[in-house]
Amino acid sequence: MTARRVSIFAIALWTAAVLAAQQVNASEKFDGFLFIMGEEIDKLCRSGEASDQRACAMYVCGMVDGWQTELIIAGKKPFQYCLRVGTTCQELGALIPKFLDANPKTRQSAAGGVVASALVKALPCP
Repeated sequence: MTARRVSIFAIALWTAAVLAAQQVNASEKFDGFLFIMGEEIDKLCRSGEASDQRACAMYVCGMVDGWQTELIIAGKKPFQYCLRVGTTCQELGALIPKFLDANPKTRQSAAGGVVASALVKALPCP
């Protein structure tokens, strides 16, 4: 792995963490498994507050950026979904409540898994 790839990966993860941490009312301490649950991302994505909507969108796009970085580094895509050029973070964030309405039990899952499942379901590859 080249130093450039490691740097890109580190920057992507750091950016996602900083953006999410600025707005998300998630657990302040790592519980050994995760920070944010599906119910927490659902609350952000459904909120009428612009800052919560932005946090939702940035969380989802941070996850996507992390997975894209994994593709660059490892040469594999962890989840099979296909984004069209021009897709916005807000569009991706809007997928989360729709997915959770159809799959309410997943609110008790890790938010990252909720995001992955929502993208796979809503954005299948041709």
